[in-house]
Amino acid sequence: MKPSGRKGNEPGKGSDSRKIQEIRTAVSNGKYRVESDKVAEKIVRDAVREIRGRLK
Repeated sequence: MKPSGRKGNEPGKGSDSRKIQEIRTAVSNGKYRVESDKVAEKIVRDAVREIRGRLK
């Protein structure tokens, strides 16, 4: 189990949902800008790390 006591993708408790909504609103309002290249790099980096961890 994760430290929060939740498993996998179960819905979060209040603060998680609030934080997600705050971030979505900020992105929609232009306060934050999401750069697709950086998002893609992070996804690839995380996937490589996961695969390497499984091979050990």
